[in-house]
Amino acid sequence: MRYRQLIFYLLILSAFLSACGGKIATPAAAPSAPSPTPVPPSPTPTLLPAPTPVPTLSLTALVWSSDPRVPILTYHQFADDIAKRSSPVKVRKSDFRAELESLYAAGYSLVSLREWLDGRWIVPPGRRPLILSMDDLFYNNQIGLTPAGEPDPNTGIGILWQFYKEHPDFGFHLALFANLGDKLYADPGKPDWEMKLAQTIVWCLDHGAEIYNHTYTHADLSISDANGIRWELGQNDRYLRQLLEKAGRADLIARLGNMLALPYGREPASAGMRKVIYAYTTPEGKAMEAVFYIDFIIRPGYFEPASPQFDPLHIPRIVATQEAIRILSEQAASFPAPLACTFEIEATHPDDPQAIRQGILRAIQAKQCPAGRYFVSDQVFDLRSLAQSLP
Repeated sequence: MRYRQLIFYLLILSAFLSACGGKIATPAAAPSAPSPTPVPPSPTPTLLPAPTPVPTLSLTALVWSSDPRVPILTYHQFADDIAKRSSPVKVRKSDFRAELESLYAAGYSLVSLREWLDGRWIVPPGRRPLILSMDDLFYNNQIGLTPAGEPDPNTGIGILWQFYKEHPDFGFHLALFANLGDKLYADPGKPDWEMKLAQTIVWCLDHGAEIYNHTYTHADLSISDANGIRWELGQNDRYLRQLLEKAGRADLIARLGNMLALPYGREPASAGMRKVIYAYTTPEGKAMEAVFYIDFIIRPGYFEPASPQFDPLHIPRIVATQEAIRILSEQAASFPAPLACTFEIEATHPDDPQAIRQGILRAIQAKQCPAGRYFVSDQVFDLRSLAQSLP
């Protein structure tokens, strides 16, 4: 009986499987999560070279934030201290030394007349420019040379030379206005006097003492005619060149200028005779560059090359009296002094005017430097107008 039941169940199971296609249903599997999108590996960064810094160069300029105003002091002769007092035309040597001390203490330094007329307004930063001139050269109390070829310390120029060596920032510059026909250097009876004069002139020109015209015989040009004026100026120039040739230094002739200090400060009364002076040319054909007058400190006039009224044919000078030295020393603060300003430019353009100008402009805009006239080597940049545009 049990055997038959077993056969029966097996037949039912077989029929069921046939009805289902012979497959046994299994539970549905849970859906699998989508595969993540593969992330490409990060590329290895390429290291770029750091930019090469542009090399810079520091330049220092002399800056005039105010227009310069320069006294031109005029000395003549020098006397030993046995003289009771100094006079306008003969200064005791001890007084001259004291005057140099006073001017130096007040902040003045000597500058070259030649360079300042040419527009190179150079003076040590913070110092005030001063021009020393001397008339009636060559007296032997003005300069004499020692056997070693140095200025005699017992002469006026020798005292100045010694003072300069003690105070280099005072400078050594002179404008010498010579009368070579009647201001004899030494005793004309001695056979070597002319060579000594020639050697003295050479020393002056080699050491910053410029030599200009004061007529041959210290003539009063206010009463001279045209031929007399031309002869006085021409003969002085011709003899100066003869002396340089005698000393074997004809090379110095090319450096000679054409400037005149009027003897006695007097000019011809007529416009025609003044034009004769202005039209005078040197033996090399150089035109008249400047004419100088002279007066006392009670009517002071100054060399102001930046002034619209500046006239090179009418430049004032001041007699170097003790009163003049006192006033110039006491009023020194009224005479402008330049400053030094340092700025940066690209080192690849050290002489490029545009690069220098841009460097100065950056320094002004950064308020590192003032607006003004800038002197950099031989270049000049007038940036005064920026004073009104700066905040």
